[in-house]
Amino acid sequence: MQHSRKRFCYVALAIALVAIVVGITVTQKFGIKKIWTQKNSALTPPPGIDDKKPDVPVARGYHRLRATHYFADTYPKNFWNSFEPADVARDFKQIKADGFNAIVLVLPWAEFQPVLTSNGYDEKMFDRLKMLMDAATAHELGVVLRLSYVWSYRPDAENSIFNRMHGVFHDEAMRQTWLKHLAKIHTHVAKHPAFRLAFLSWEDLYPMAITSMTPNLSDQNMMRMYREYLSRTSTLSDISTLYGKTISSWDALPFPDRKSPAYAKVLDYWDDALLNRLFIPANQNFPNLSLEVRSDWDPVWEKDGKTTWKNHASTYALPGTDTLTSYYAIAWGMKNEGDFVSAADAIKGFDRFVAHLAAEKNHQHLFLDQFLFYYELEEFKRNTQIKPEERDIFLQAVAQRFRELDISYALWYYRDYVDNAVYNAHFSLGLEGWRASEGVKVSKLADGHYAALLDKGNEVSQKIPVQQRSAWKGGNEPLNVCITPGPGDNRRLELVTGDQAVTMTWRKGEKRQCVKVKRGAELLLTIKANTDALAIDLVELFTVLEPSAVYDRDLKVGAQRDAIRKLNAMVSEQK
Repeated sequence: MQHSRKRFCYVALAIALVAIVVGITVTQKFGIKKIWTQKNSALTPPPGIDDKKPDVPVARGYHRLRATHYFADTYPKNFWNSFEPADVARDFKQIKADGFNAIVLVLPWAEFQPVLTSNGYDEKMFDRLKMLMDAATAHELGVVLRLSYVWSYRPDAENSIFNRMHGVFHDEAMRQTWLKHLAKIHTHVAKHPAFRLAFLSWEDLYPMAITSMTPNLSDQNMMRMYREYLSRTSTLSDISTLYGKTISSWDALPFPDRKSPAYAKVLDYWDDALLNRLFIPANQNFPNLSLEVRSDWDPVWEKDGKTTWKNHASTYALPGTDTLTSYYAIAWGMKNEGDFVSAADAIKGFDRFVAHLAAEKNHQHLFLDQFLFYYELEEFKRNTQIKPEERDIFLQAVAQRFRELDISYALWYYRDYVDNAVYNAHFSLGLEGWRASEGVKVSKLADGHYAALLDKGNEVSQKIPVQQRSAWKGGNEPLNVCITPGPGDNRRLELVTGDQAVTMTWRKGEKRQCVKVKRGAELLLTIKANTDALAIDLVELFTVLEPSAVYDRDLKVGAQRDAIRKLNAMVSEQK
């Protein structure tokens, strides 16, 4: 299935990557044509869909996007509750200086609507969204929104992300709540001058209960909908042949084993639901919405045990939008045996990838919301990579494709980050999510950062369900805890996790310090000011650091920063 991917939807990603580890080989020869461009697109609903739409401005002309995802110094899953507003202007100025014209923001449903009622929204999150969009306008940056992002650490969120994810597929009340949520987002962003594009992603809309190796078949709505889909698209005779046994009625149809030929129908059902149950209705609530389609291929096991590969091209011709969104990594169509390829071979793979999507045939612009030319994580070590000394050559070559084919793109890794499992890690939401002793308060430091101020004898603590958040990464290795204090002379604190206690000391001018602690499914992380008063600026508990080749965590320039600047200049046709 998937090339090597970040992010965001890490559990779905880990499952999806099984196929790419096995290896996907694409052997066809494709020709590349100039992608059709459209100055002003009329939004026409597909047949049979209610054409009533909210009052919206005329669709903007298309902007070729040179974008990067923005997570500040936080993590995609805790960005909205943890980023520092004081850093935004500095960050956007740097992003603009690097030649980008847009940022991509992920919008977690539970962060904006923790309670699933019409008045269950968190208005301060909409205030934060407006602040970011206003700042983008001030720095001449557009904003792209990934609306379907599900990951969030909110302790007060109603229903887990897994229940929400499964529910939008199989529970009508949950689906309607989600659709209304998208409509509310639309009212906040559609008329903002920074707004450029919004999209859903298949990685978020992942019915995990049925797509795992051990599916949960207790949901009768799911079984009913799966059987209804097959009854619309197949005959009992055909299904019996595929299952290798006689199926007497649709009500008797069992769910297929993952490693059986019949599982191809589950993948078809998923694709059909993405389009007809989710994307098309969502497009009515958020006009010209795009979808990040699945460009990787799924393994299907035949009766003889051999593996064939199934793509998801049935989802590529999106109705009601002028933009097809996807993702790209070097591993697409490669051997994925821990090997390295030349820039020339990588660009051939990219050409095959673009031809496979065939966006120009559907009169759609192509937006690569995750352009992954580099990634270096242990779980993706088998993925094919470009030879390090040829990365710059590849970036120059792909810049020509972006410009000539009118392709928009966004980096995922603009800056190193860690998979921080702490909620409200920068205290930018005050003490929300923390338990604090009497006398602890949150105040602004000289640099504008928020910090928890602890007098001698004070403490703050947070219960962190590590296993639910990130602990599946990193194997059995210890966890990392990093603390960044506010300014001051000698500062000392006691860090307590379970039965472990560690003393950390900073001299004047010292910043982030890190220690390792024993792994646990759930940890009570406690910070005590036993001997000195101190300010705590940032708290991080994580398993791995995810590296970027552009900037490190402290904004020091990475190996490919200058090449990215050249790519952006070439794509924008600057001399």
